[in-house]
Amino acid sequence: MRILMIGMMAFLLLPAVATANSDETVFAYPVAAKNKKAFTQTIKHLQMQAEQIKGFTQKKQIAALRRPLVSTGIIVLSAKGICLSTRTPFSSAVKITTQGIWQQMGSRKATVKQADEHFEIRHIANILIALFTADHIVLEKRFTMFYHDAENQFQIGLRPKDRILAKIISQIVIEGTDQINRIAIREVNGDQTEIAISSEAPQELITLENCIQ
Repeated sequence: MRILMIGMMAFLLLPAVATANSDETVFAYPVAAKNKKAFTQTIKHLQMQAEQIKGFTQKKQIAALRRPLVSTGIIVLSAKGICLSTRTPFSSAVKITTQGIWQQMGSRKATVKQADEHFEIRHIANILIALFTADHIVLEKRFTMFYHDAENQFQIGLRPKDRILAKIISQIVIEGTDQINRIAIREVNGDQTEIAISSEAPQELITLENCIQ
């Protein structure tokens, strides 16, 4: 499970070396009576009723490499699941729902791991969907939560409670304004991962159902 978790997190999420210090700010503000109301209001606003289609830029800074790995594409977000359809530097797609995880490279036939056959797939899928859809019920079970807002921008910080996650992930930061604009992950091994989500819909429109053929 540990290898699979690292692989999926690495594929989906990303770093911003230049903003690493600002990511630390939120961890001075654990969710408590003082900021609970603002945190709850932000979560309610973020929780999606309809499917959203946005562009994304993904980066991964591997500790052993000088330059980050960068890719761009389209992301589909809904309460039913998420799909990242990469356009550059090569074509690929990953779709995650509570039923399983589908992966496709270029025009090759998609592979699938069914959630009902693999506990670890169900575990990973639930966490990743919760991250992108701000499902605080799932997140609060797995993470200690932090919250800070300033100048119309919010940050939600997460540190794993889950023993398995804590061996892999050091912290996660979700930030945005009226939507989630960025998710950044710092791994225990020093690698950093980040996905920046655009505020505008791309010209090419796809759905969760057809993002993988």
